[in-house]
Formats: sequence, structure tokens, C-alpha cells
Amino acid sequence: MEHLIGHGKMVLAAMIAMILSGLFFIVMTDLVSAGKVDHFDHRVIGYLRHHRRPGVVEDIATDISGLGGPGGWLLVTGMVGGLYLVRGRYQITARLFGTISSGAVVTIFLKGMIDRVPPGQPDYLPAINYYPSFPSGHAMMATIAYLTIGLTLARLVRDRRTKIYVVAMSAGLVFLIGVTRVYLCIHWPTDVLAGWAAGLTWALLCWIVVTRIRQIRDQRKMKLQLQAIA
Repeated sequence: MEHLIGHGKMVLAAMIAMILSGLFFIVMTDLVSAGKVDHFDHRVIGYLRHHRRPGVVEDIATDISGLGGPGGWLLVTGMVGGLYLVRGRYQITARLFGTISSGAVVTIFLKGMIDRVPPGQPDYLPAINYYPSFPSGHAMMATIAYLTIGLTLARLVRDRRTKIYVVAMSAGLVFLIGVTRVYLCIHWPTDVLAGWAAGLTWALLCWIVVTRIRQIRDQRKMKLQLQAIA
């Protein structure tokens, strides 16, 4: 019973976080559509272009940024999913692949909402042959993939500190991927903020649904056990 109560509090906290991140994405979408954040975005990118210098830092940023692309999260997801399969964790594997594959579909859908030119497109050239930058697909998919991987890995360990460490490292990787997208002037800052918010919303939504299904199943199992004892 204490186990179910603890999970109930976690679900409630996840629901609050999901609602807040979803509202943040909606607000950000409205601000970007109205052009109210253009000044902020251009100032940040302008500063980075003026002060950034080619070198080791930029090479490292490029490598980290690549982890948010399909090649990065597909590879890591496949490796972790393979680990789950080897250990016989078929349900977790299905949840992992289901969350990430559905998240990719949602990301593609959201990318078509606002036709925003990325900062890599020079102002003096016609805006053609570009992929809309809002929200950042790398930031969104990194959030969905790596946060989901972190949450599923945390289920396999019992030590609380290890659980926190795994989830914190996943969140840290997501943060670095988003920051490097801005540092390399590939995305506007608000693209990344929106990508984080949308990705977090979807990852938490999937986690809540799966957790609630598991709770209902455990409650039914406990009820049957009590009836058998009685």
C-alpha cells in the first residue's frame, strides 16, 4: 500500500510538471508567432556570432549537439533497448520504443506549426530550402529520448541516490544538447526552450499513462489477493 501511495505522489508531481511545461510551450508558441521574442533571440545569436571562436570548444559543442539528432538518439535507444531485451524486460522495451517513436511523430507535426527561418540563414538571402526551426527538433527529441531512457533505467536500480544520479545525468545531457544548438547558432534560444518544453510534456505524458496503467494493475492484483485471504 505504501508503494502505491508513493507512486501516487510521483504521478501527481509529474502531472503538475507536464501541465506547466505544456502551458509554457503554448505561451512560447504565441510569443514567437507574434514576433515578441525576436529582439531577444537576435541579441543572443548576435553576441555568440561576435564572440565565438573556432577551436576545441566548438568541436566539442558540435559533437554534443549531434547526440540530439536521429543518429544519436536512435543509436542510444537501440543500445539501451537491446539491454532491456537481453534482461527480459519486454514491457519496458515496448514503453521505451513506443514513447520515442510517437514522440518523433509529434515532433514532425509541431515543426510544421510555425514557418520560422533558422539563424543560420543569412538575412540577405531569400528564405528558401530551409527546415523550420521552431521548435528545436534536437532539443525536443533529446528530451523525449534521453529523459525516457533515464526514467526507465532508474526503475532497474533500487538505491535512491543511483536513481537520482541516472535521471540527473539524463537531464544534464538534454540541457547540454539544447545549449550547444544555440551556441553553434543553429537555433534561436526560444526554439530550444520550446523544444525542451514540448519534449518534457510528451515524455511525462507517456510516463504518467504507463505508470497509471501499472498502478491499476497492481491495485487489482492486491484486491484479488485480499479476497483470496478472506
